[in-house]
Amino acid sequence: MPFQVLRATPADAATMMIIQFKAMAHEPYHHAVFPGGNTPSARGAAEKRRMPDLLLPEDSENFVMKVVEGETIVGWGKWKVFPKERGREEWEQPSLKQIQDSMTWAERGTWRWEASSEFLGRVTAMRQRHVQARAHLLLNPCMTDPQHQRRGVGAALVQWGIDHADALGLPAYLEATAAGRPLYERCGFRVIDKVVVDCDRWPEMGERGHFTYVMMVREARTREGECEEKLPRTAA
Repeated sequence: MPFQVLRATPADAATMMIIQFKAMAHEPYHHAVFPGGNTPSARGAAEKRRMPDLLLPEDSENFVMKVVEGETIVGWGKWKVFPKERGREEWEQPSLKQIQDSMTWAERGTWRWEASSEFLGRVTAMRQRHVQARAHLLLNPCMTDPQHQRRGVGAALVQWGIDHADALGLPAYLEATAAGRPLYERCGFRVIDKVVVDCDRWPEMGERGHFTYVMMVREARTREGECEEKLPRTAA
């Protein structure tokens, strides 16, 4: 049965969070930004943070998409469209202070606050540095149920977005972990920058060494291109 890529609804939120917490179980920054482990209370808190995106009208420029096989959600992601150039006062937002003020999941001065602040602040600065005023699409996040990895789920989500980007004549950006990078490269993305976080600074994170997060871009194309990993055809 082919995958379908459909717009997610508020009724999908709980399943989406189950997928997210399973998919990100071994990513140290997720442990910092989404505290509590893979528990109902932690997933419920994450669901509340995601819900505003799911309540936006269908004509919004935020596309939270789910990949469905039959009746089962096997992955999801969010594509945000920036359809026109923005002024400097807009693309420089949010500032580091605004990011820190939004971090309601962490108490100021704790390891979680410091780790979240550094990771989110540096990734946001990297994004602002490269995208600036440019009209574009951004994929963030992209989640696949681990039980359905390597079946083309992630590629279906990416393909939906790059088809949309090509139709608009816009580049597409994303940030990737080491695990996700090979898929995105097969879909035509290339690395343009990276953030390296020293996890040894926060033993509570449960990770050792360095965590690397790369920024990637796929320039607009005038002819249709497909991800090499896309196995079954997708239906929008």
